[in-house]
Amino acid sequence: MTLTHTGNSNSRLMSNRQRLLIGGLGALTPNLLNLATLDSSVVLNVTLIVFTFYIAKVCVLFVIGSLFAYFHSEERSPLKVFELGIVAPALITAAINGGIANQAPPSGDNGSHPAAFLALITSVHADTGGQEAKRLEPPSETVSEQIWRGLTGAKSHRVYYVRIDKERSQEKAQNKAESVNQQFPNFKAEVYLVDDDEYEVVIGMHLDHEQARQLKKKAKEAHVPGDPDVKRVPER
Repeated sequence: MTLTHTGNSNSRLMSNRQRLLIGGLGALTPNLLNLATLDSSVVLNVTLIVFTFYIAKVCVLFVIGSLFAYFHSEERSPLKVFELGIVAPALITAAINGGIANQAPPSGDNGSHPAAFLALITSVHADTGGQEAKRLEPPSETVSEQIWRGLTGAKSHRVYYVRIDKERSQEKAQNKAESVNQQFPNFKAEVYLVDDDEYEVVIGMHLDHEQARQLKKKAKEAHVPGDPDVKRVPER
């Protein structure tokens, strides 16, 4: 009699509302752990769009965990219900994280217009002739990239560029860029200040890795002067 009464008490203690809440909290556990690692990019330089879609992702995961726990109505242990809430969202989160390294975020600017590769460039004054040298900076995010970062925590993949030469003198680097532009008008060479005393001649900026690799290949095939090489824009 005592055992039967205890079982009924546990059933009464686990109401549908409690089941939904415990399952939803279980669903958020992997996401909270993820926030401490991969999703740190959401916290850093957060925008309204990133924040909005991050909250949307959290809400969807909570609902999935709650429903997953609700439909396992035979479970009476809060710990088991919590674990059930973890299962489905954890699989989704793992699938997202596993694909981030191999999938570029959607971007309407990717490869469509060469001018888009020059987004968010900071100009600094150099010592020679009052001219300006551009400093390497990460690309400004498109709206679709902000949405992708909010949902997955992944930053833009357009962080590569193709360098063909480097010089200590801005004047020498500028002369090489102008020479390339005259001989190879399809490759728009520009000069960027990398360190305080080093300038790079660049023919493609803010590309994804595949775009940069293809541009390097084309430059070599066209015999563009210098040594075309794929580089990554330093993070700020």
